[in-house]
Amino acid sequence: MKKLVSIIAVVALVAIVATLLVACVPTDPAKAEANLKEAGYTVIAYDKDDALGLAGITLPDGATNVVSGTKEADEDSASLIAETVTIYYFESSDKAKAYFDKMYGDFDANQDEAKAELKESYDAGDLDKDEYDAMLEMINNSKAKRFGKIVYAGTKAAIKAAS
Repeated sequence: MKKLVSIIAVVALVAIVATLLVACVPTDPAKAEANLKEAGYTVIAYDKDDALGLAGITLPDGATNVVSGTKEADEDSASLIAETVTIYYFESSDKAKAYFDKMYGDFDANQDEAKAELKESYDAGDLDKDEYDAMLEMINNSKAKRFGKIVYAGTKAAIKAAS
């Protein structure tokens, strides 16, 4: 019995650590903005009160801030895809969940569906190998998550740069 409890405790600890590592986008928009700028990204950041509140019109319902970063792919890079991330900060986790569900739904299932449709197009001859590989890379390199009051989406490298 003691061995079983020890195993369960270790599994729970691993799950907690994995969650903390995945959820590494800063909870402070200014920190995310600074991290992206430091990593060489072009950043646009504003809150709902900027421009006398007019900027808030462009934010999703319940969002208080947005930080968006873009970095063009290097000519020497194997990838031709720009690195991008958009992070929304919400006033409550309920508002963040509603936005995430509306915009991304089951993101992993959507990724699988997109890959299947891409494969069908390739197999039907609608895409050549280079187009297929580039599109598959875009799908595999994309990520969208909700963590509490934060929703973020973008390329894996850009998300890491914001962290």
